[in-house]
Amino acid sequence: MASVVEICNIGLVSIGAEPIMSLDDDTDAARACRTFYPSVRDKTLAEHLWNFATSRASLAREATPPAFGYNYAYTLPSDNIRVFTMEDEDFYPWREEGRSLLTNAGEAKIIYVRREEDTTRYSPAFVDALAAHLAWKLCTPLTSKRGTAQDFYQYYLQALKDAKAIDGQTGTPVRDEASEYDDVRQE
Repeated sequence: MASVVEICNIGLVSIGAEPIMSLDDDTDAARACRTFYPSVRDKTLAEHLWNFATSRASLAREATPPAFGYNYAYTLPSDNIRVFTMEDEDFYPWREEGRSLLTNAGEAKIIYVRREEDTTRYSPAFVDALAAHLAWKLCTPLTSKRGTAQDFYQYYLQALKDAKAIDGQTGTPVRDEASEYDDVRQE
């Protein structure tokens, strides 16, 4: 599997820049990768409920409830990138505020996207999407070609779409409960 440097190099070579040996290199490319990689990784993780970065957690209730609007506040996991769903959300609406999840539910069990830093866990399709996202972000600072950056943005969107499609083909598809209309159509 690809390392952080290999992912950065895929992005760099895509825009016509020289590859790096290390993030600690004293080059513009390495400095740009050090600057952009963490936020680009987290943003790309937040785009989808990636199989390799999905976690479940029962949250601890905070001692102090919210000032108004909800009865309870729960502490989100430190590696949380994005909460995808909460058990019983049909009965208990929820929202993220800061590092807390607010709800009226007496307990909070969530499915969330975690900050996965271990690149050996990344799927090949995610690596492509992450490298394409990085190429888009690195293009302007390293090449000063804004028109080219727009092309790389489109490249990133397509790579992301492809990666989501591949990732979504694992397991049983999630289906909404059938409506009466669906029942009639199936007869």
